[in-house]
Amino acid sequence: MVITGHFIDHYWRLDIADGIYKCLKHWEIEDKIFTIYVDNVAYNDRALRRLKHIFSMVRKLTCGGRLFHVRCCAHILNLLVKDGHAMIDSVIGEVREGIKYINNSEARLQTFSNISHQLQIQDRKLLLDVLTRWNSTYDMLSVALKFKNVFPRFAKYEPHFHHLPNVEEWAHVESVCEILKVSKMAMDVLAILISTVASKATFSARGRVIDPYRSSLEPNIIQKFLCGGDWIKHCYGIKKKLKVHLIN
Repeated sequence: MVITGHFIDHYWRLDIADGIYKCLKHWEIEDKIFTIYVDNVAYNDRALRRLKHIFSMVRKLTCGGRLFHVRCCAHILNLLVKDGHAMIDSVIGEVREGIKYINNSEARLQTFSNISHQLQIQDRKLLLDVLTRWNSTYDMLSVALKFKNVFPRFAKYEPHFHHLPNVEEWAHVESVCEILKVSKMAMDVLAILISTVASKATFSARGRVIDPYRSSLEPNIIQKFLCGGDWIKHCYGIKKKLKVHLIN
């Protein structure tokens, strides 16, 4: 479940802890919470300290509350990579602003595309990163590297275009991309397998149950799910009851 709230109290203060606890109380699951994991920001720390105090007053927390507040590992990884970006932060800024300039006009995009074709570079749209997602910065830089020879030629057609990293700066970008490529591989290998299929659809034989586009579960696990569904139907006579209903 996801709680999204935008509210301010009578004193113009945002009290996240009270808002979350009221929701949990309303759903009657306040005594079933084991762990809450959040991003690493100061207001989350304050909110979780207050929530932990509230929970500890009404019941005994598991493991003495040591596992109550868990910090988001994905956010920690993002912060670590962002610190690593600092060595080429100016170059990343140049590439980012250059892409913004080009994408801001259809005419500029067409000019950039024409130059790419002239240099026999596979035409692909430049990507702009999301500041809170390190992997999108990697994607932006790796695509921009393919067009590093296009940027100076584009500047000849656009006198106001000044976002041109030099040879040394592009070399730094290549080095960082190699490091981030290894990190991205590690993320793919170490990621926890999930499925986006609704739980009831997992045990249904109608239509597409699970396919490669909606799930990353391994084939043997999928087979166990389906076999388990058939076993349950057999034990409880679901198919037999369905036939009787149809005949009637």
